[in-house]
Amino acid sequence: MTRVPALLVLGVVGACSPSQALTDRMREIRETIASADESGALRCAPRELALARSAVEFAKIDEAQGKISRAWAHLAVAEPNAQAALTLSPRDRCLDRVTPR
Repeated sequence: MTRVPALLVLGVVGACSPSQALTDRMREIRETIASADESGALRCAPRELALARSAVEFAKIDEAQGKISRAWAHLAVAEPNAQAALTLSPRDRCLDRVTPR
């Protein structure tokens, strides 16, 4: 009798794993996007930043609709664009500095 509940628990945990991996990956990419944004990517890499942000949002929508493979496809677009936005945005060159008058 104790085997049935244990198998059910394993089945439920296993069923949640792909979705959790997707959620974790989205969080990691969002952190990269936030770092790029803090470094001035809006000024130095606006296209890459926009592509990364929009792809993560599309992934979120697809995940909510149960379209996990499509969500992963969006993350495949988001990740390199987030990395590019970060790479193309060195903080010392890209941050807008407001000079006092």
